[in-house]
Amino acid sequence: MKIKITLMLSILLVSTAVLGQVQTAEELQNKYWSYRHKLKTEYLKIGRYAGHSLPAYQRNYFQECGDVDGNISFGDGVIDLGEYIAVLATEYKLLNDQNQDVTATANELYYALNAVDRLDLFWERYFNRSLSTGSANGFFVRDDYHIISNNQKKSALELFCCFT
Repeated sequence: MKIKITLMLSILLVSTAVLGQVQTAEELQNKYWSYRHKLKTEYLKIGRYAGHSLPAYQRNYFQECGDVDGNISFGDGVIDLGEYIAVLATEYKLLNDQNQDVTATANELYYALNAVDRLDLFWERYFNRSLSTGSANGFFVRDDYHIISNNQKKSALELFCCFT
């Protein structure tokens, strides 16, 4: 009985090692930069205005909307923004350690951190229109893409034609 179990485990181990696909560091890095490009071009608009630097969590390519294919959705924007900032900080560290240019990543990180401030300052004004400025107290909305007028949505966020 022990011999059968040992033999079966050995076969399982060998078949897993043979059939398992191992990716090289270069393949993983290429995959990362491919996904990163897709994030920047299809799920995100980098900038300082409402709706900018807030990653969307979903895009439906089957829904047409004007000249742009796809309906984009925002969920828990602050959670997604926090994960996005963590990825940018990690990317910055890795690029910096390899003595590569970090300018674009630092710029993107700057706008992502400013998005946190923008959401924080907007919240009080959202509920009390008489306030001229918000308060940086950590009480913030989860996104601000919904305050963009339809004309601004088309011009400022040309990638994001339809919002849900």
